[in-house]
Amino acid sequence: MENRAEAILKFMSSSNNHILCEFCDGTTETKHISKTYKREGREFTFDNVQVELCPKCGEIYWDGMILRQMEAEIKQKINNLDAGD
Repeated sequence: MENRAEAILKFMSSSNNHILCEFCDGTTETKHISKTYKREGREFTFDNVQVELCPKCGEIYWDGMILRQMEAEIKQKINNLDAGD
């Protein structure tokens, strides 16, 4: 019998990267949202960010690569602002 993680991985590989929600077992949908971060007293907003969203409970699943890219962009913007650019 497969465990939950194996079942999710199997489901992901067969359904265009949609996953089973770990909270309600709903099937996620690909959506694009806005996300605002607050760092060092400043706000940074990213629009049209792709996520997997569970329509049943609202849980959001983020792609790790996208999160790393947003964090890198925030760091660059802070460095530029601090340097007076």
